[in-house]
Amino acid sequence: MSITPEMAVRLGRFCGNGPELWLRMQQAYDLWHAERVLADRLERIPVHRTTFAA
Repeated sequence: MSITPEMAVRLGRFCGNGPELWLRMQQAYDLWHAERVLADRLERIPVHRTTFAA
């Protein structure tokens, strides 16, 4: 279950720390989870390196 914006507003009000904190924590968790689920497939994606001429 994810923290929705509505729930973040409610939690932020209850805890006195605002909804932004709760949404940032949800986003951090979602990214952490996605990186673990996709880890094997991400290793096969080549990394594009940009070179800059000085």
